[in-house]
Amino acid sequence: MAYTYDFGILGQPIENARYDDYEPQKYHCLSVDFDAIDGLPIAKEIPCYWHKADCLQTGLCSYGISLLPPSSLPSFLQAIKEKGCLISLQEKIEQAIAEQSYMIVYGL
Repeated sequence: MAYTYDFGILGQPIENARYDDYEPQKYHCLSVDFDAIDGLPIAKEIPCYWHKADCLQTGLCSYGISLLPPSSLPSFLQAIKEKGCLISLQEKIEQAIAEQSYMIVYGL
């Protein structure tokens, strides 16, 4: 079984809301192979929120839901570009940056 991260554009998180439900269709998610992302050092270093917008952590939540704030997206985009592939993910991140939106990321 192939494991993936699912990346979508959230917009702005709702205050005090928990994002615990798996709803990739709601956020028009793009599935990316887990190993392609987990092998990047930034996947363990990027500032993001786990499950809700007031739970700041470092690194993507591999087994849950991460919310990537607009301030974290440029460095994440740069790491993806340096990998030299994942063009569709680059485009999704660029869209979120242009919209000043959060990204929602579903782990395994």
